[in-house]
Amino acid sequence: MTVRAFVFLVPCLIILGTSREVEAQDGHAAAQSVLDAAVAQHVDSIASDREAILRVLSRSEVQAVASRAGISLRNHETAVSRLQDDELAHAATLARQAEESLAGGASTMFGAWTIYILGLAIVPLVLLIVVLL
Repeated sequence: MTVRAFVFLVPCLIILGTSREVEAQDGHAAAQSVLDAAVAQHVDSIASDREAILRVLSRSEVQAVASRAGISLRNHETAVSRLQDDELAHAATLARQAEESLAGGASTMFGAWTIYILGLAIVPLVLLIVVLL
């Protein structure tokens, strides 16, 4: 093999070798519609979590527990809007648990069990909101 052939073949082989890698990478990219759907689902999830928190914080039972604990919920909407990712998911989980415990008629009677459940589910939620103010 001559030097000219070697000088010509080496760059050609390098170009062919790298072009196949680029071609293979194109096959792994997600379609734009899949990405759009994932973003839309994430936005809907965040909106649903914020709604759940605000719904629970606006209940009279929650406001009564907060006032007994000496916590003001005046700016709860602002605080909820500041929650991010993990905080939001955790607060929404607490809010949904509190909502479930109140759904079975617990809103009409404040027994010791109801206060206990509300304290476990709502007070941490309210404290998280207050810390963010």
